[in-house]
Amino acid sequence: MGLALSALPPVLQARWSLSVTTIGWIMGTQSVATLLSRLHAGRLSDRLGGDRALTLGLSAAVLSGLCYVAVILPIWSRPIALALVFLGRLFMGLSEGLMVTGGAVRIIGAVPPDRIGAGMSWLGLAMFAGLAAGTAAGAVIEQNASFDTVAIMASILPVAGMLLSGWSLHPASHSAAHGAVPWKQLFRMVLPMGLLLALSSVGFATISSFLVLAFAQEHWVSGGYALAAFCVGHVAARFAGSHRIDHYPVAISGSVMLLTETLGFVMVWLAPDPGVAIAGAFIGGAGFSLTYPVFAIPLLPAQP
Repeated sequence: MGLALSALPPVLQARWSLSVTTIGWIMGTQSVATLLSRLHAGRLSDRLGGDRALTLGLSAAVLSGLCYVAVILPIWSRPIALALVFLGRLFMGLSEGLMVTGGAVRIIGAVPPDRIGAGMSWLGLAMFAGLAAGTAAGAVIEQNASFDTVAIMASILPVAGMLLSGWSLHPASHSAAHGAVPWKQLFRMVLPMGLLLALSSVGFATISSFLVLAFAQEHWVSGGYALAAFCVGHVAARFAGSHRIDHYPVAISGSVMLLTETLGFVMVWLAPDPGVAIAGAFIGGAGFSLTYPVFAIPLLPAQP
């Protein structure tokens, strides 16, 4: 995911002279696909277990990379090439929805009840460490080699993940002892915390879609590194706070995270130079880091 986040927007602008708005729509397709896939990913995880959802998510990531590989071939017309890019973003959104949901289900079933928040934090830490490495690597590869290499790597890495994990060979059993919850009741339960998560995620969606282009518009050459700084801040906050969030009220820890995130994004907005913008991206990533486990913990069922 990280490889394409930093490398794809400049390619879209250079090869097809697309406007910033059009590129934003294409990049934002991933978030839309993630949103639409989350409910199905949750049902799949409940029925087949988190391991199987993770495996399917990695498979969708492979398909996303293969779409980018296909775009490289000089046989497509402009509309078909852009349709392949669009399809690649859809597959990556599906991948994100499956992996985040499946990973969370697996963590909930694998750690003690009083450490679920920490376990979910470590899951997110691993994902955003990959994003940080991927965005930096994508920027370097695209600048020094080509997008072709980025596309090939984006196809191979998820396959390596499946081979190393062995998830597809050992699907975990899953208990449905709690039974089904009516849809209306479930919606009322998740609405307050869901709204907070939605608001906290707006900044991440904006950063991932437009930060690299904003740097290019200012003629700053470090857009990919700014995106990596956001991910590094996310990882750093997970390291510093993952073992503590289970011990503070949601109102306190959630407010601290949201205010920190706001400060970072204001710094990016008002940045007079790339250094300040990169620092703001780091702080924004740190603030966004723990919002998911903090606001998700109250939604977990009571443990005996």
